[in-house]
Amino acid sequence: MKRLVLQSKRFFLIMILCPVAISCGSSNDNYPQNYVGFKRSLLEMSVGNMRTEVEAEIQIIAVKKADHDRTLVLTPPAPFHGQVPFFELSDERVTIQAGEKSASVTIKVFPKQMILKTQNIAVTCTPQWKGGEISRLTIKLKKE
Repeated sequence: MKRLVLQSKRFFLIMILCPVAISCGSSNDNYPQNYVGFKRSLLEMSVGNMRTEVEAEIQIIAVKKADHDRTLVLTPPAPFHGQVPFFELSDERVTIQAGEKSASVTIKVFPKQMILKTQNIAVTCTPQWKGGEISRLTIKLKKE
């Protein structure tokens, strides 16, 4: 009887530990193999009503290092006709240097120019090489 219990415990441990060991293989399993784009697809920001300017940093990552510079173009949405822009990107062309895996861009939000209490910004990241996939970032802004 003891032998049967011991064998069933071993079998149970093997069945639990094998999938755990397999899933710990790589830290980049959440991204496609040649992914270059935004680190997150959603960024939520709360901005104060009385502040004139709020800054946030947007991370752009690459899963693998490359031996050449990689240039990306960030495309913010165009403001509606007659609307004052309530945000601004520091750079619209971002370069991930050779041997690096990330770069960052600063976005400035002007809460006093926001018309609604909650607004979304959809920024598109387009790689400037053949075969690169477009990634999108949605920034949800909420006035406090």
